[in-house]
Amino acid sequence: MAHFKGVPVELPVFGFSYNASGERFSGRFALEPYITDPGDSIVTRMIGHRLQVRYNPAKPAMWFILDQLIEGCRVEQKLDPHFFSLPPKD
Repeated sequence: MAHFKGVPVELPVFGFSYNASGERFSGRFALEPYITDPGDSIVTRMIGHRLQVRYNPAKPAMWFILDQLIEGCRVEQKLDPHFFSLPPKD
């Protein structure tokens, strides 16, 4: 559970994997309602969704999702400049 200004917030958390340098890596991100509230169906709609993931070739485990918004929700990730303690905890 994430906290925003001291208030508990439940955000949908998604996992993904990618291959780089012959190895498999994974990450997690959350979606925060921003433009619209996608409702509970966001989880079903995200299954099989393709993301553009950028990674550091020198450290392939360091990743960043290029999209700032998905389905009207702000992408919360550890490297996000809008970091408010909302990204999923490891």
